[in-house]
Amino acid sequence: LRALSALSAAVRDPDAEVRYAAVAAIGELDGLERAPDALIDAAQSRDAELVRLAALVLADLHDPATLFLLLT
Repeated sequence: LRALSALSAAVRDPDAEVRYAAVAAIGELDGLERAPDALIDAAQSRDAELVRLAALVLADLHDPATLFLLLT
């Protein structure tokens, strides 16, 4: 998934709107079996909107390894 690499980098972009769009785009990718590290990092951000968006994507992925993030 070449797109995942670019989107993961965009999740760390200085521009908040770019980060939000990247998280949303990760949620649209097909074939993800586990949450990308960038998405996990986003879910632990100080940016409340980024955390909210990442949590929505994580919930849709159903990756058991990220359950702790959704419960905190």
